[in-house]
Amino acid sequence: METKKDIRTSALQIRSQLPKEVRRANSRKINELLMASECMRANDYFFCYAPVNSEVDITEFTEFLIRCGKHIALPKVSGEKMRFVEVSDLSGQLQKGAFQIMEPVSDIEAVWDQAVVLVPGLAFDLSGNRIGYGKGYYDRYFSCHSCKLKIGVAYDETLVDHIPAGPHDLVMDMLCTQKNLIALVSSRRI
Repeated sequence: METKKDIRTSALQIRSQLPKEVRRANSRKINELLMASECMRANDYFFCYAPVNSEVDITEFTEFLIRCGKHIALPKVSGEKMRFVEVSDLSGQLQKGAFQIMEPVSDIEAVWDQAVVLVPGLAFDLSGNRIGYGKGYYDRYFSCHSCKLKIGVAYDETLVDHIPAGPHDLVMDMLCTQKNLIALVSSRRI
């Protein structure tokens, strides 16, 4: 059985080797699926993310949500802690923060227990398990904050058969790739 480290290394390599134009086209398809989804229409609060390196770029979806009058928050990291901070404009309210990721300038935390969360990851499996960069920010945040729905966002090429998961690992409710928006069923939920 592959370890998390093995899967992380492999997924990062696969994702990084996708040509830029393929990543851009796949990100566009993912944005379109998210914009057309019932969960977008039925909810008003969203925790999104600012993409870095070869991550799926959901900027188009985030800007769409803002234009629709939805409430948006992005992660902000300080030391070992991550929190979500509301933004209403991606062009003027962000600056480079931890790990060179664009983060909100403000420090006012958005505490929305009914938010839909878009979660980036290096790899996911169809049980909703996720592998990120290994720092545990999302796992720690959602171990003490609730949300309405967690949607893993990834390229289809980084889906794997099985990710070893512990009781404290974050589990997705849905998964969005360029091919589909999938509702997941898992016996283990946080």
